[in-house]
Amino acid sequence: MGVPKSAAAALSHAKRIARRYEGITGVDFGYAFKNGRRTAKQAIRFHVGRKKSVKDIGKMQVIPENIHNIQCDVIEAEYRPHQGSDNLVPGMSVGNLAHRATGTLGLTVMDLQGGVRCVLSNWHVLGGSPECVVGQEIIQPGPGNLGTSDPAHKIGELMRWTNLVHGYDAAIARLTVETTSSNFIASSQLNVLTTAEPKLGMRVVKQGLASGFTHALIDGVGGSFPINYSNFGDTTRWMNGVHLVPDQAHLDAEITLEGDSGAAWCEASTGYAVALNFAGESGLGPLSDYALAHPLPRVFELLQIKLPDK
Repeated sequence: MGVPKSAAAALSHAKRIARRYEGITGVDFGYAFKNGRRTAKQAIRFHVGRKKSVKDIGKMQVIPENIHNIQCDVIEAEYRPHQGSDNLVPGMSVGNLAHRATGTLGLTVMDLQGGVRCVLSNWHVLGGSPECVVGQEIIQPGPGNLGTSDPAHKIGELMRWTNLVHGYDAAIARLTVETTSSNFIASSQLNVLTTAEPKLGMRVVKQGLASGFTHALIDGVGGSFPINYSNFGDTTRWMNGVHLVPDQAHLDAEITLEGDSGAAWCEASTGYAVALNFAGESGLGPLSDYALAHPLPRVFELLQIKLPDK
């Protein structure tokens, strides 16, 4: 992602603490500004809708001058998502309108039972609640990325999902007739045409809604992890998956963030789809930059789907 190695830890820390501040619209690393003009200095940048003087905010709302000896800057900027698209690719924002769930579009797949085109993501993205039902409206972008005045843009309907009791968090939504899609990942120039089993030591990449295009190494396989689904109306479930850590050959600030749920991890050298992202770091402990993902061949088996022929 182009972040200098010397600033990567500071940027990760900034993203963790950003939620404690009111009015934050973004966090990144880039050029600092002075009197509204860009300078040559580089900094961790906290984006806000409107700057306020120190006297107008509480002491706890003052953004630090530096993090890990990297200068911090505050810039004014607000953002809103573009209107929904009828041309879907991996990494886009999608979600269940009724249950206000949002995450990442993983792949376009074909339903083996009816031969219809569908999108694949997590159950907690496309379903979002134990109360989800077949036919519920799936929109792009997902509800969490809609602006206050943006109309919901329907791309499909919830079709089928896995039971969390079985250790898999996955779902598919049938696409509307007018919606086009592909499995081409522009960031890597990969066109996903087949799946493969995830293997220990495999280098993989993914396109996620929150963290973008990132690199990882599979450093654990055959795992089971207790994941708390209480925010989605369920309970703690033991989920099956592989464990991923940063690929030290790359300088990604984070390999996954909240919002990346549903992204497909692909082998970097071949483009084979190997795992479906379903959970990530809690921000606790020295090994907090990690991801968990389900083996895709098993997901495909459970949902009775395949990749399109071309």
